[in-house]
Amino acid sequence: MTALAVLSTLLTAGTSLSQISVTVSKKYAQRTRIAVPSFHQKAGAPSAELSSGIAAQLSSDLELSGYFSPLKKKKFVEETQADDVRTGKVHIAEWRRIGAEMVVKGSTSSSLAGVTVECRVYSTAGGRSVFAKRYNAPKSDLRRLAHRIADDIIYAVTGEKGIASTKIAFVANRSGNKQIYVMDFDGSNARQVSKDKSICLSPDWSPDGQKLVFTSYRRSRPELYIQHVAGGSAKGVAFYPGLNATGAISPDGGSMLLSLSKDGNPEIYRMNLATGSLRRLTRTRGAEISPCWSPDGRRIAFVSDRSGSPQIYVMDLAGKKTRRLTYEGGYNVSPDWSPKGDKIVYSSRRGRDFDLYVIGPDGGASTQVTSGSSIDDNPSWAPDGRHVVYESTRKYKSDIYIVDIYERVPVRITKWNFNSTSPSWSSSLN
Repeated sequence: MTALAVLSTLLTAGTSLSQISVTVSKKYAQRTRIAVPSFHQKAGAPSAELSSGIAAQLSSDLELSGYFSPLKKKKFVEETQADDVRTGKVHIAEWRRIGAEMVVKGSTSSSLAGVTVECRVYSTAGGRSVFAKRYNAPKSDLRRLAHRIADDIIYAVTGEKGIASTKIAFVANRSGNKQIYVMDFDGSNARQVSKDKSICLSPDWSPDGQKLVFTSYRRSRPELYIQHVAGGSAKGVAFYPGLNATGAISPDGGSMLLSLSKDGNPEIYRMNLATGSLRRLTRTRGAEISPCWSPDGRRIAFVSDRSGSPQIYVMDLAGKKTRRLTYEGGYNVSPDWSPKGDKIVYSSRRGRDFDLYVIGPDGGASTQVTSGSSIDDNPSWAPDGRHVVYESTRKYKSDIYIVDIYERVPVRITKWNFNSTSPSWSSSLN
């Protein structure tokens, strides 16, 4: 069930509704061509997982980052790597000849205690090493290790934190009921978190990446629960009469925004998570839902149909001053505030389809991010402020996609037979 369907369902109860570095800027920058050959095994039993497996995962992570374009000439890359291993030298001129602006050189040593990986990155412009680090990890943790290496390279080269070690929570009907799952940022290692025998919807992360708040129908009506991602029982935090939905934990972790209809139509409230006390933030004849926080915790964005159709509004929490943000599109929902504070992404219907748009928190012109014959909804920012994860329904099948807001080329990350919706990107776990 997309947020569009959730909105209409929940609101029906009597309501309407450079040379050695990558140039980083707020605008699109050309990708750096990087070679990622198989890692050289110095010691231990030969293992494709160690030599080519780590390199393949690292290459994929660097490509998804948006900053790098790994060389596709795999034969040339491996032949050049073989020459380097044989001579014990890095032939910078040869790497430059096959088109690499940077090259990753990795080596592994394995033992019963685990794996040691050494990784360097060279610039082919001057032959200088721009990154060098040694890692130790158990053999069972090689995928996570590759994610760590990717994030470290991205930070060393660009000054921006990588997203390979982050997680994405989402809803899937794999077990028959809609439940909360968590997966790696690239769609791998999906595992079930909630264990309800009912519908669970709208997961949202705590700022420390340890807990999720979500809506559950375990008692036949929408209520809010918080659960540790590592496991354990979910704790009920909002079970008032009527609607309890779309929880969003504050950047400091001390409070939560939510939509309640206990006093009539759905309104936005703020709950103190330590005491459970409530503060009502909106008071209109319309329905208010889907609140989200600005990264400094001083403002919120939410959906309201007070103007006759669902639109995005922004409120200053200090004085409760509220203003309408969106005017284009007859149906604007699912806002999420960029962790850099400069953009809000949302889903908008303009014509027959729903696409994603970004707009500044102070208004102005919006920019289209996705397009095509689909319903694109429930966007959530990655902690880099550059990527967005969202659900896209195409030919009656819903999957999770990520998109770089500058390149605007969607990448499907769920490729199974069941529907996947309502993604939420965790904060940086580095």
